[in-house]
Amino acid sequence: MGTIMQWVRLGGMLKGNLGVANMYTPNDSKTIFFLREAMGKAFPNDCKWILKRGWNMVESRNDKSNELVT
Repeated sequence: MGTIMQWVRLGGMLKGNLGVANMYTPNDSKTIFFLREAMGKAFPNDCKWILKRGWNMVESRNDKSNELVT
């Protein structure tokens, strides 16, 4: 599964504009680096952002649904 991102910018807030972004992405540093770079270029920069990320991480072998544990 690739990266999925949804975001919304809320204008007219008392203390300025606010953006909220939710993303689900693979948990590898190269993907995260390029995602952050793309977000910096694509997101409006006239507001403060709250970012939420779904971590695709396996903590133990029992949590994995197949034998390919990395």
